[in-house]
Amino acid sequence: MRIIFASNNEHKLKEIKKILYKYKNNIFFMKDLNINLEIEENGKTFKENAYLKAKALYDYMTNHNIIKENDIILADDTGLCIDYLDGKPGIFSARYLGHDTSQQKKNESIIELMKGLAYDKRKAHFICVICLIKNKNIIEYYDGLFCGHISNDIKGVDGFGYDPIFIPNGETKSVALLGEEYKNKYSHRALALKKINFT
Repeated sequence: MRIIFASNNEHKLKEIKKILYKYKNNIFFMKDLNINLEIEENGKTFKENAYLKAKALYDYMTNHNIIKENDIILADDTGLCIDYLDGKPGIFSARYLGHDTSQQKKNESIIELMKGLAYDKRKAHFICVICLIKNKNIIEYYDGLFCGHISNDIKGVDGFGYDPIFIPNGETKSVALLGEEYKNKYSHRALALKKINFT
């Protein structure tokens, strides 16, 4: 069995291998198979984008005769949804303020937009939707939700993306301060991945 992810995001790949450590020798990414595939994420929902990525990789591997009978193709779409910003950045989380904008600038922008807001106005959640394609007849979806609020400033260097400005419910520190072990146990992506039965 090969578990093949439609991604080459280094931060995401490192995280996935640690969450699915039991299957680490079965996990492959596109670069491992010398697949250079640009996938346009033009869906209107996390579910649609996850499907588009998984289906594009499945079709590519099928058309190039490199798919194997027991291969499992996975793709996820993930984002930060902030109540005060009407769910933004949402499906555009990775593209918020443009692809060329640094994550630091993205985090600073959100902190500035929410400056002075009371705690109860700072609610937010991360969502991860995973699409699994095992063959043309098996398409499944798994999701995970990670609820919390936006901090008043940027704190911590662990993790990636919006981790330094997101404080999970029940905690007083950002995900970037809580660390990798915490995130790999409770995060949206961890919860979604742990729902999958690979056997």
